[in-house]
Formats: sequence, C-alpha cells, structure tokens
Amino acid sequence: PSHDRSENIRNSKKPFHTGDYHKNSSIYKGVMKRSDYKAKWRARIRIGDKLIDLGTYDDEIKAAQAYDKEAIELFGEFACINFPVEHRKAI
Repeated sequence: PSHDRSENIRNSKKPFHTGDYHKNSSIYKGVMKRSDYKAKWRARIRIGDKLIDLGTYDDEIKAAQAYDKEAIELFGEFACINFPVEHRKAI
C-alpha cells in the first residue's frame, strides 16, 4: 500500500542521537522533559497537523507508556511504539 510522508514519519522510531543534543529530550518517542517542572515528563502524539497532549508524568517510562497506549489505540498494528510487542499487554 502507498503511504504519504506524514504516515511514514508517524510510524518511524525516534531518531537516535549521541550526546545531550537537547536538554529536554527523551530516549522515548512522544516524550519530552517539561521545562517548567524539574522532574516531570510530558507525553504527546501528533495526528496530521494536530498535536495531542497525553499528560504530565513523574516518570519518563510512564510517559512513554502513555504514548504507546494512545499510538496503539489510534494506529493499531501500524503504531510505532517505544516498548517491544511482548510488553503491549502491560500497558
């Protein structure tokens, strides 16, 4: 099947970067450190040109799990998630 550019980007993994390339970055797709809180993580997901806030979490992994849950709900088997398939049931 044919995919447009936005679908390809949505279904791609977060690019791997070496070093501290951005102080608010996370190793997880859809997760970033909130600059207005010391130890809080924000989960967000993009659908087309709409950015949806999935909440703020104390833990980076919990934010990544929130992203995965929403990605699976929205994109089903085509979701590109942070954690391996065997962990989907735990989300």
